[in-house]
Amino acid sequence: MARRSDNTREELKRMAISAGLKLLDEGGLPALGARKVTREIGYTIGTLYQIFDNYNDLILHMRGVVLDDLQKLLRESVNNTHSTHSNITSLAKAYLGFAQKSYPRWHILFSQPDQPSDVLPEWYKEKLKALFMVIEQALLPLLGKHIRHVQEEAKILWAGVHGICVLSVTQKLERVGSKPAEELIDRFLRNYICAIG
Repeated sequence: MARRSDNTREELKRMAISAGLKLLDEGGLPALGARKVTREIGYTIGTLYQIFDNYNDLILHMRGVVLDDLQKLLRESVNNTHSTHSNITSLAKAYLGFAQKSYPRWHILFSQPDQPSDVLPEWYKEKLKALFMVIEQALLPLLGKHIRHVQEEAKILWAGVHGICVLSVTQKLERVGSKPAEELIDRFLRNYICAIG
């Protein structure tokens, strides 16, 4: 087992988050646990709780990394030379692809109980804000510069796409004989863009 002095606090934090994400990728939420993370990094449970306030704080930091990855993916899916409709569709399909291909990481964003928004740390709120800004920027050409309206519409758009994603990854679309998620997203976006355009 490594000694505490072998790594800085920041290195230990990165190691623990990385180990938690590795366990998550390999076995989903059931594979996670504070003791499992400490075994992965070669430190004691006491050391882990000197770095994080508690287990939920570790999860929150893991979620922060996932939000960063998702934001990067969404940003890369947008092409400023394409139409607004094309960009919004690209964002939605990138989100669906992330949910399908990286399900454990996507799932951890919504499966753990959240703290009330007024007690979430500022760094986490900033990550959420940055993620929604990608959607807001894609909507700006349709909605103009009324930022409050754009923010509201971004949340509505996300909620609709997210709902389709949830039903898709939990195989509930198939149970009711629905069309594939990609087709539902296309139809939803066509109707949504017509309604606000």
